Amino acid sequence: MNRQLQPAQVKLIRLALLGGIVLFGFVAALVAMQSPEGIAMTRPGPLAAVVAILVILAAGLVMFVRRKVEGMTDDSGRLKLFLVAHAACELASLVGGVHLILTGGALPFIAGLTVFVFSLVLLPIERI
Repeated sequence: MNRQLQPAQVKLIRLALLGGIVLFGFVAALVAMQSPEGIAMTRPGPLAAVVAILVILAAGLVMFVRRKVEGMTDDSGRLKLFLVAHAACELASLVGGVHLILTGGALPFIAGLTVFVFSLVLLPIERI
């Protein structure tokens, strides 16, 4: 099934992705505040390095997609590539949220959220 995406649909999907990230971050912060250590900006943990790698890869994918779609005439193909890039950025955010729950370190989540917002700004739907 070859489904054609419309810009309005992708805007709604992007909003849902952002809402999920923010809500998960809020819940993760509430859970982390219940621990005796509380929340700190940085805390060591195995997921911190994973999030750092995911953020770098997601940012690279956003830049790759941005260059790739410049010459494309198929709007549906462009929108599908945008969603792939947004999903990679969402992965970095959600793994950062898991790190926040496990260790109380907020920086990986903030980095993931930043790279997701970075993807929203650099891959605008309005130009289509």
